[in-house]
Amino acid sequence: MKKKCAVLSDIHGNLEAFEAVLRDVEKQKVDRIIIIGDTVGYGPNPKECWEKAKKVADILLIGNHEYEILSPGDEMMNPVASEAIRWTGKQLHNLPSWKKLKQEFKKKGAKKLASRKDKETLFVHASPRSPIMEYVCPEDEHLFLAFNRQIDNLLMTFLTQFSENHCFCGHTHVPAILTSYHNSIIFKNIHSWNTKATFIGPKTIFFVPSKKTHVRNIKNKKMIINPGSVGQPRDGSRRASYAIYDGQSVSFFRLNYDWKKTQKKLYATSMKKDVKKFLAERLSRGY
Repeated sequence: MKKKCAVLSDIHGNLEAFEAVLRDVEKQKVDRIIIIGDTVGYGPNPKECWEKAKKVADILLIGNHEYEILSPGDEMMNPVASEAIRWTGKQLHNLPSWKKLKQEFKKKGAKKLASRKDKETLFVHASPRSPIMEYVCPEDEHLFLAFNRQIDNLLMTFLTQFSENHCFCGHTHVPAILTSYHNSIIFKNIHSWNTKATFIGPKTIFFVPSKKTHVRNIKNKKMIINPGSVGQPRDGSRRASYAIYDGQSVSFFRLNYDWKKTQKKLYATSMKKDVKKFLAERLSRGY
């Protein structure tokens, strides 16, 4: 039997959300914890989240935020993210475990630190083809009808980029399953669809759950699974998101946490006033 794994992504320095998820994970009696990148960035507790992730994770990948801090001068981000990266980098600079990561980064390179094959499952931060930066999503929902075929072809391309049956990725901050339309039977008895974010084309389904959801019979079905974001959800819900996976099924969990406490911490940082205001308000909106 495949081991039971908790898969977390995009914690983003949000200690309150991270601790809430870890308390819930403990109840699930998992065999392993896998964190697939962006443990830091945006949030007010990068040091605490990084140290805790190092302690609890059996697999800990880097994401684009770790990459940008480790590669100064190569920023590919908007002004909000860039300011958060600058501030976060200062907080992590003298942390021994971060210094060790910098050495690994120089030795192994970004791609190896942002992806890991674990038996028949691939874990990446962003996409199978580009583990650091590429978004696996159907883009804006306003385009779903007018560009249905083009979006469908794009999503199908993602499914051809890896040889394993299952690939986990984060980066979009939206919990999801991308699979071929002929696997639609796995969603037959599921009623928790986020109808705004879910895309259905002639060849693919990009399923986004709206709440706690259990998807069965996924073995031997080619798919990309996104556990959503622990610390900065962007699917319209401010609840922390993570997934439990055992090779046969995947469950998406949503948890309340003290986001107001995280907001207060953000406002107390030395980030630019407009940046921390935007980041704090985003926590309350969930997008």
